[in-house]
Amino acid sequence: MEQALDFAEMERKWQARWYKEKIFDSEPIEGKPKYFIIFAYPGTSGYLHVGHMRAYTYTDIMARYMRMQGCNVLFPVGAHATGNVSITPARKVERNDAETMEYFRANGCPEEQLQKLSDPLEIVRFFSKVYVDDYWKKFGFSADFRRFTTTID
Repeated sequence: MEQALDFAEMERKWQARWYKEKIFDSEPIEGKPKYFIIFAYPGTSGYLHVGHMRAYTYTDIMARYMRMQGCNVLFPVGAHATGNVSITPARKVERNDAETMEYFRANGCPEEQLQKLSDPLEIVRFFSKVYVDDYWKKFGFSADFRRFTTTID
């Protein structure tokens, strides 16, 4: 009898290897054609949705294609953190807004972290980590995560 393939396990295995071996890290290489690509950074106002990931996937496809064409690809990622995108959710947490608190809890935000999110800078730190670890790396994006930035860095 054939054993069923565990595609989720295969995905985790290869993604872990990619990131361990730093195959998407970009360093200058004399004489190699350069290619830079970026997408619109998401605001740090909440969790991403499938529409975000669909749009970001186009950028990832182009980065992979250009690598196959022999280019040295720089594909950094980041988050938009200025203005209301970080202040508004922080103030809602500060006011203990029921809808906001439920939103964070329903998306898996640990209670000890939730208490820190009344600080706009903590909102930025929290969602920056969520975007990289819980979305982009899990999707297997071929970005150079060492170059992560926010609009307040």
